[in-house]
Amino acid sequence: MSHKPGNSIRPILSQIPTATYPIAKKLNELLTPYVPSTYTLSSASDFLEILRDFPPLPHCFVRYRKSLHKTIDFILKQVYHSNETKPLDIPEKTLKELLEICTEEAPFTSPSGQTYKQIDGVAMSSPLGVLFPSFYMGTIETNVLKAARPFIYCRYVDDIFVQIKDPDEQQDIRR
Repeated sequence: MSHKPGNSIRPILSQIPTATYPIAKKLNELLTPYVPSTYTLSSASDFLEILRDFPPLPHCFVRYRKSLHKTIDFILKQVYHSNETKPLDIPEKTLKELLEICTEEAPFTSPSGQTYKQIDGVAMSSPLGVLFPSFYMGTIETNVLKAARPFIYCRYVDDIFVQIKDPDEQQDIRR
């Protein structure tokens, strides 16, 4: 049984012994200050406080699919082309290549000793595993929620809680 319908069980393998792990760890450290975090919760306790403060209204949990290359573009734009942040002392092309290597080229060694390559998304065991969905969603939120703000909107990594007063608001958010 898998946590995602239609997917077979797959082991979560450690990236710590791989060549890309220390690079991914350093990239995570360098890029974390650039993550847009206006709507981000830091813990489940934050979420419970929000629920305690508001009366029950219609709500839904929403999960969005992330795009690896779009996320890398968002990161590069925020790090190198934003007036709000100081660029890193790493050439933009180099940062892009490092992010691609640590996501698309990330190696894994199975318990049997076989070596595999991560080919879809960011590995759960990667230091970039939280940074990428946080960056993607933080960027989307910054743009989308300027026009339409639900009654409650908050996110923990890539899980979003939205509470709306009027069902028509949901259509406004999706546009």
